[in-house]
Amino acid sequence: MPTWSTATVPRGQQFTYWREMICQAFHDLTPESHLRDGFRGHISLRSLQRLDLARIESQEQRVRRTEADIARSPKSGYYANLQVRGVGMTTQDGRVAVTHPGDITVIDTAKPFAFEFRGDFRQHM
Repeated sequence: MPTWSTATVPRGQQFTYWREMICQAFHDLTPESHLRDGFRGHISLRSLQRLDLARIESQEQRVRRTEADIARSPKSGYYANLQVRGVGMTTQDGRVAVTHPGDITVIDTAKPFAFEFRGDFRQHM
């Protein structure tokens, strides 16, 4: 089971590493955060044939999948995100869903979307 963590990376390089690892674990994405020095994030990924399961724990950030991201990485699929801790906001096709622990959102990765977290969070995908 592949895992990625910013804990093993020097503080000043943690967000840059996070940006690279979420693109490696999922699709091309554009993460943004003002927490540049000392950013925490951890991903565990398990593949079950055609289904990938992930556990994500991290901090305040906004993650977008833009038209440019889609053009670079056209592989499509769906995310079913279960909010486990914290509060998230998901935006796609003009719709906004605020997610609390126990809520699920489904995302089409072939279209632009955004996730926003204003504090620490955990999601299962």
